[in-house]
Amino acid sequence: MSAAPPSHSFEITRIEERWMVEDRTPRLLELRGERGRSVFDDAASPFPTLTATSLPFQPRSTDFGTLEDLRFAAVLDALPPGRFEVLRLRTRSAPSGAGQTSHLATVKTHGRSVVLAIDEQAVAKLRRLTPLLLAERGERPPVNPHQLPIVWNGGSAAVLLHEAVAHPSEERAVPIEWPSWLAVRDEPGHPGIGRMETDDAGRTPRSRDLLAGQEPSAWRREGFRNVPLRRLTNLVATAADAPFEIPASHIDVLLLGGGRWDPITDTVELRVTVSTLVHGDEARPLSPFTLHASREDVSRSLAGATGLPLEYPGVLCRAEGQRLPVGSFAPLLVTAPLAR
Repeated sequence: MSAAPPSHSFEITRIEERWMVEDRTPRLLELRGERGRSVFDDAASPFPTLTATSLPFQPRSTDFGTLEDLRFAAVLDALPPGRFEVLRLRTRSAPSGAGQTSHLATVKTHGRSVVLAIDEQAVAKLRRLTPLLLAERGERPPVNPHQLPIVWNGGSAAVLLHEAVAHPSEERAVPIEWPSWLAVRDEPGHPGIGRMETDDAGRTPRSRDLLAGQEPSAWRREGFRNVPLRRLTNLVATAADAPFEIPASHIDVLLLGGGRWDPITDTVELRVTVSTLVHGDEARPLSPFTLHASREDVSRSLAGATGLPLEYPGVLCRAEGQRLPVGSFAPLLVTAPLAR
């Protein structure tokens, strides 16, 4: 009896580039990549098998954001793959008169700690992106999020509106009534990670009013092997002459773990990963929770907004089996307790 031939394991890398040529000058618009490991087992019965595992899809646009965005991307690239958590953040001041302050983040991943030097912009982004608060960690009480007002910080309201407004527009759902002070548009020309001068079908995408039920004009695809679909580019929410008041007791939302809109029940689901319970001047970290509400309940809950639209980073929209980066911008927004 002969021994079975061994399996073969090898690394896989997928890199895709999207270029634009203007005035005979080529410009790299977007670089997409995926890394992983593949195993080929030709001894499998009844047929040889090929299995592959890969890291999450990480789109990276070369003209996205500012120098601080690129520095923060370099911080993330320096981390080993997998989940990480911030253990502590230390501030180090330069000698008197130098006028410089640096921050050191101690990050734990795969059982070991890594110390990273980051700037103030990266500190702000880490507060929104890491699974844990860069604050005192202690017991995290559960909460019923449907019983308290919510303040959506750092542009996070864009994700709420992404699910309650944008996806229904993509699916041509019947429009509902929204507050007159709110505007939500898909803006292909806005400076975000979804910015497109020419879409993946070779057309020039246009701005669309999502509250009016207009579907996005851009045809987009995850990779060059996929079929282009009508998808969002940059969701930009603005508020004009809106009321605004922060309740004394409320939930501060800092980081979202994802969300979805169910077209059958017309309900929105949002997973809140990092938040705090605020009573006056006191704030306590909360355990993660999930919000459920109908589109109409979301509309009725909108109590006010203020400020310019802030970018909530890292939004990957998954639909029709394709994952696409979507720029997400919204002002500081307050919702009344969401009916369930």
